[in-house]
This record gives sequence, structure tokens and C-alpha cells, in this order.
Amino acid sequence: MTRLFEAKQIDCAALARMLPSGPYRFPNAQTIWFWKDGRITTADRIAFDEVMRILRALPDSGAAPTAKPQFDASKRETLTAEMQKKFERELERARVSLPGLIAEHKDLLPADLTVQIMSKWKHGRVKTVQSDLFKAALAVLKSLPSVAPTQDQSISTWQYVSEGREPITAEQREALQSKLDRLNTTRPEFVRRQAKSLPEGIRAPMITSWANGVTKTAKSGYVDQLLKALDEALSEQKI
Repeated sequence: MTRLFEAKQIDCAALARMLPSGPYRFPNAQTIWFWKDGRITTADRIAFDEVMRILRALPDSGAAPTAKPQFDASKRETLTAEMQKKFERELERARVSLPGLIAEHKDLLPADLTVQIMSKWKHGRVKTVQSDLFKAALAVLKSLPSVAPTQDQSISTWQYVSEGREPITAEQREALQSKLDRLNTTRPEFVRRQAKSLPEGIRAPMITSWANGVTKTAKSGYVDQLLKALDEALSEQKI
């Protein structure tokens, strides 16, 4: 899939806009990017086949890949309350998630900018920021058009839930994001330490996919069990 993207020279957002509209829930740019980047290794067969069909039908581009801008990691500045609020306001104005910002505008952002870094900016969990990194993210956000909720966005929530699975609610996602942000260890390390308390077969990328809203359903009881394991881990680290 990565080779096809390189050959076609198309970004995930543009490809997502080519997908047909209708009652079937096709993936957004963020999900397509996770497929392309290998962060999600499973997919709805109908949705994936349609994405690949459109991608293969596009003409190859002879253009060379655009060089990514260079950033100076040595320059840092204090993260003021105003900077934090400005970052939050721009995210809300453009109605874009942190994973979505990276997924749709990866070519304009530094390679070492991650969701975790921006999450710390957003929630004020760091005292300083890498200046060029913060300015680059803010500049991309400011370039995005303002987006207001539409009727289509509010009603386009239909999804098929197979037997033995259940939808992940907004409350569960918020709880996951909050608890994960408070962990003082990496997610793979958390999975290793809490293996006995976690659902069978759970992995760090799966947890991230649930928390970010990329994966909309989970096996029944799995998310609640994960939340309990997170509570145990947070209790042990006395947060």
C-alpha cells in the first residue's frame, strides 16, 4: 500500500474524499493513514477493497517526493497558558484530532512530531516546547478552514457491529485517553506489566486505536477490563 501511495503521490485526505457516500461507513483519512503506516493490520474488507480499487485506478505520478522541512531541536521555549489555549482553540476551530492532524498533513510536519507530544501541549503537561515543532503544528492548524458540525456529520454514525463485539462509547474513549496520558511508562511496557489483568491478545497498537477512535468496536467487556487494568497501574504509580 505504501508503494502505491508513493507511485500515485496522493495524500490520505484526498483519497478519503474520493470514497463514495452513502449508508456504508467508509474510512476517513486518519484510518487510511494508519493502514498505510502499518499501525492497523486489520480492516473491514469492503472498505479496504474500495480504497485499494480507487488507489490503483489513479495515474502514476512522475513527481519526486517533496522534501520535508528541517527543524532545529535545540531551540526551546516556555509553554505559556496563552500558547496552550491558542493550540486548543485552533484544534477546536478546525475540528481535527491530533492523530488526524498528523495523518492528513504529515508532509508539512516534522518527522519527530507525535500525537503524544501534542497531547502534552494540549493538556499543559510540559513546561517547555521545541519552538520550531510547536510553530510548525500551529501554522498547519491555522491554514485549515473552520469547520462547523453539519447534519450529515451528526447522523453519519451507522456502523455494523458483529456478534460478540460492542461499540466503544465516547465516555470510554475519553476515559482511556485520560488514563493513558497519566501513565509514566510506555504503552508496550504497560501491556507487559499488566498482562495478567488485560484481555487476552491485547496489544499496545490496539489500545491506541481504541483510544483515538480509529477502531469503533471491541470484543464485549474488553474496554472495561482495560480501564480496570489502567486504574491498577495508576494506583501502583500513585497518580
